[in-house]
Amino acid sequence: MDYEKLRVLNQLKEEGTISEDEYNRQREKLNNESELGSKSEFDGLRKLTEDEKTYAFFMHLAQFCSFVLPIIGFLVPIVMWILKREDSYIDAHGRIIFNWLLSALIYSIVLFFLGFITFGLSFIPLFILGILSIIFVILGAMNAKEGVTKNYPLSIRFL
Repeated sequence: MDYEKLRVLNQLKEEGTISEDEYNRQREKLNNESELGSKSEFDGLRKLTEDEKTYAFFMHLAQFCSFVLPIIGFLVPIVMWILKREDSYIDAHGRIIFNWLLSALIYSIVLFFLGFITFGLSFIPLFILGILSIIFVILGAMNAKEGVTKNYPLSIRFL
């Protein structure tokens, strides 16, 4: 039996990160893994460090660099993601951010051209998209700081 995994599992249960039922299921899988030598879903469970949470938090907030120069708001989070991509938590948040950036770009282009066709009527939805983008970035940063991996609403999954 892998006692390090069991120690982490007990710690997650004590902190209330996982429920008693989840603890029992994962412990049983850990027992089966040691008996059968097979790989279990337990490998995905680990305690996140504050550094990982903080880095993901700032990756989300880096999108606000677009208020200084629009292209920087796209590049900074992507560069941050590429630099620490080997960490699964950072990679997951990088994918979330990339999906949103690409989705928002597509929505913006479509709404911009619709604005010309409808004589400016779709510029209001473009403004609303900007407001939603700010809200989604703040929510994404808060989720990252709490250790939660959650996609932005309206985000198209490219990755």
